[in-house]
Amino acid sequence: MNRLEADVFHRFLAQPEVITAEGIIKTTDYNGNIIDCYCRLLKVLIATGAHSVYAIYMMRSLGEEADAEPDFDARSDYKFVAYCVDGEKLYSDSDKLKVAFDIDADPIDKEHVATIWGNYLRTIVEPNPGKVLNSKQIDLAANFAIREFVFDEPIDCVAQGIMEKYDITDAGYKNYLANPETWAATNTRSLDEAYKSPFFDAKRRTFQIREVRLKAEL
Repeated sequence: MNRLEADVFHRFLAQPEVITAEGIIKTTDYNGNIIDCYCRLLKVLIATGAHSVYAIYMMRSLGEEADAEPDFDARSDYKFVAYCVDGEKLYSDSDKLKVAFDIDADPIDKEHVATIWGNYLRTIVEPNPGKVLNSKQIDLAANFAIREFVFDEPIDCVAQGIMEKYDITDAGYKNYLANPETWAATNTRSLDEAYKSPFFDAKRRTFQIREVRLKAEL
């Protein structure tokens, strides 16, 4: 069994028609020790748009024989290890690729996506503290203001509000990777359709008060 080297792995990513690769890689055992093991990779196209997004899955055999393909086992399963964009850019929170191929992938950063969504919302929602009538919302805004302007804690209130109220799902994240320039607008339109009304007609005050943060009063 050949070793699955980094150059082979990169060719596997770059060739759309190639969906599997296999060979011997370095990995960690259950005790954290570096060992050789058999590996099979699977590449699945999960989103297309301005960019093509693939999910990369890995199946490892941690048995005693590392130099041969293991016998078929119906209990063997593939684990998601990374998103791959356009056959090149990797996003992963797993250390498996680093150990196997000495590859550094960007982290899967859903908070960054929330920030991009928040920036888009600022273009369509005008902060208006005069519409804030709920004392609970005022207290919440004051809390954000104190954290940022008194304790100098760098926070994005809109992005944090999105992360708290609206989960950036795996499906949302892969759609963002496929269309990073238009995802925020498209996602907002989808929520408009789901709520059967403009998304921010119902949610406007929450985001307005998070954005205003009563800075003038402090």
